[in-house]
Amino acid sequence: MTTKANRKYPVGIQSFEKIRKEGYVYIDKTAAIYKMISEGCPCFLSRPRRFGKSLLLSTIEAVFKGRRELFEAFTTDGGIEQPPLFISTTTWKWDKHPVIRFDFSAGDLQTIQQLDTLIDQTLKEYERLYGITPEVSDANIRMVQLLRTAHRQTGRRAVVLVDEYDNFI
Repeated sequence: MTTKANRKYPVGIQSFEKIRKEGYVYIDKTAAIYKMISEGCPCFLSRPRRFGKSLLLSTIEAVFKGRRELFEAFTTDGGIEQPPLFISTTTWKWDKHPVIRFDFSAGDLQTIQQLDTLIDQTLKEYERLYGITPEVSDANIRMVQLLRTAHRQTGRRAVVLVDEYDNFI
């Protein structure tokens, strides 16, 4: 069994699942996440670089994908006890929602054309997932079609997460 003193800090790790499953220390932010998502309004999170925005989005993604097991108490394969997180003690329903995530760190975005290409590739990935054959090239129209199709197929409203939105500025 690993003691708290032996726990690793997740420097540079942006995956909530990896942090929980591999026994890294995680500071529970799920009370703030629960408040934010239960109020049901769009949120814009602006914090300094290297301040945990990507990890926060990864955590929110796990919530909306219904990954309750990551938030409850468990022991990792390495024998590290992970404590329950706040949100696992609430009335959150853990329904699986379609999650559409744009990650603008995934590329060298020096021009508008490169940004458009990354958006196009991300849309294509989700269009394949939902069986959509786009009839137009306009990203705005395709996004609306994607959101409507995901909602129609799952019965749940889609969650859109945008990471590294400032990478190309």
